[in-house]
Amino acid sequence: MPGDLVYHTYVDAQGKPRIDPGPLLLRGERTAYHDVDALVEQVRPGVVAWAQLNTIGAAIQQGVDMDRLVLAGARPRGMSRRPRSSPLHERRSRTARAREAMTQAGENRFSLFGGRQSRAANGSRDRESPKPHGGNRDGASRREERRMQALIFDVDGTMADTEAAHCDAFNAAFSEVGLNWHWDESLYARLLHVAGGKERIGHYWRCVEPEEAAGGAIAETIDAIHAIKTRYYVERVRGGALPLRPGIRRLMDEACAAGLALAIATTTTPDNLDALLCPALGADWRKRFSAVCDASTAPVKKPAPDVYYAALRELGLPAAECLALEDSENGLRAARAAGIPTLITTTAYTARQRFDGALGVLPYLGDPARPLPHGIAEAKQGWVDLDALRRLHANQRNALA
Repeated sequence: MPGDLVYHTYVDAQGKPRIDPGPLLLRGERTAYHDVDALVEQVRPGVVAWAQLNTIGAAIQQGVDMDRLVLAGARPRGMSRRPRSSPLHERRSRTARAREAMTQAGENRFSLFGGRQSRAANGSRDRESPKPHGGNRDGASRREERRMQALIFDVDGTMADTEAAHCDAFNAAFSEVGLNWHWDESLYARLLHVAGGKERIGHYWRCVEPEEAAGGAIAETIDAIHAIKTRYYVERVRGGALPLRPGIRRLMDEACAAGLALAIATTTTPDNLDALLCPALGADWRKRFSAVCDASTAPVKKPAPDVYYAALRELGLPAAECLALEDSENGLRAARAAGIPTLITTTAYTARQRFDGALGVLPYLGDPARPLPHGIAEAKQGWVDLDALRRLHANQRNALA
C-alpha cells in the first residue's frame, strides 16, 4: 500500500507515538515526515490506512501535513468531506482547496491543545464573525486592532547559529560513550528534520542499528547520551563562543524602545538557553522577555504548535498581533499552525528546506556593519528594522482582511 514505509510508527524516549521515515532520510530523500509531496502523488481517496492516525490531533503531533493529505483524498476519522455539488468546485485552484481544508480541520486541530476556542488559535473565524455591541466596523478599524504588538523568537538557528555547536556536542558525546557514530554537516542537516535532540538520537539509532535500538533500555541510554551532549554544548557556549546573529540584538532594542513585547518560543532546554543568552544579553536576560517558553514549558516538539500556544497565553495576545522569527521548516510549520505570521532567516543547515507561507525568507536580518545582499525588498537600507517588519505584517494582515 502506498505510504506503508512513511507510516511506520514507534514510541519515542518520552513514550509518545512518532512516525519514523526510516533509512530514506539518511540517504537524503524527502519523506512525509517533513514533506508530503511524494505521498500526495500516491494517495487516492480511501487508500491511506489511518490505523495509527485516527484523529487530526494525533496526525499533527506526529508531523503530518494534514491539509496536503486532505487535498489528496485521505480522511481521518472525525473529518467530514465537503460535498462537491457543482462543476465549479472542480475548477477551483489548489490554493483555494487548501484554504478550505484548513478551515475544515481547524476545530479538531485546536481540540488537541486544550479544547478551548481562542482568538489566537482561531483567528480566521474571528475575522469573519460579527463584533458585539458595535455593529459592523470598517476594515481600517479591524486592521488597526491587529497591528503587530509582539515579536516571538525561536532560538537555535534564529537568534544564534548554534547548529554546528550542537553537532560537535553530539559527536563528542558519541565518542565519550564508545559509539562509532559521527554526524558530518550534510548528515546533520538531514537529521534536523527530526525535531528534538533525544528524538534525533533515537531516530538515527533505529536507522543504523534497528535490532539493538529495539532493546528495552533504549530510553535510558538515549537520556544518558543526551545529558553528556548537553554538557559539551553548555561548556562550549557558556564562554560566549556563539554571538547573536546579525540584527537580532538591534531588532530587540528597537522593539523594546517602541513598546513591543518580546517572547521566546523554543523547544531547547533551559540550560541551553542560559548558556547561550547570558553571555550575549547579560545574566538578567529573562527580564527582556514577556514570555520565555522552552522544553520545560512545552515538551512536544515543533512542528507541533504547543510552544507557540504557550507563548501566546503568556503574552495575552492573539496570534494575528504577533510576528514570529524562525529558521527552519519545522519552526515555520509550528508558528503557522498557531496562526502567527512568520519571517524566516535561514542557516547553512536549513537553506534548502521549504518555507511555503512565510512572510519572507532571508539569509539573516542584517546590520549596518553587515548589510544584507543588495536587492532584498524587505531591507531597502541593507537590514531589516522594526518598520520593515511592520510592513510585512501589515501586508499579510491586509491580504487576509
